[in-house]
Amino acid sequence: MVEVLVALCVFSFFVASTGQFFRAFHAMRARERAAAMALVAATGYVEMAVAKPPRCLDTNFVVAREQNVILSVGQTVLPGRVGMLWLSVEATSVPVSLLPGPVRLRRLVYCR
Repeated sequence: MVEVLVALCVFSFFVASTGQFFRAFHAMRARERAAAMALVAATGYVEMAVAKPPRCLDTNFVVAREQNVILSVGQTVLPGRVGMLWLSVEATSVPVSLLPGPVRLRRLVYCR
């Protein structure tokens, strides 16, 4: 009887530690997936701005996108250069605690 109780205790400890391992593994996987989705969303917006140039205005705005990613976009017109601006895109995942930090991309683009 004592051997059975010891075996049950060891087995329950093994099950609990394995559950904690898998929970941490899934949390890390969710963090990596959120970072990848944020990078894809930011890159997609930058490529869209390259394909269809934005207006030549200094502005900051927020774009809500699908897949739980929020894009913060900043446009700064370059002085002295007509038709060029700095496009700054910052992508943040909606569960903010999942990402180590937002994804930031900057690119020089033409404007109209």
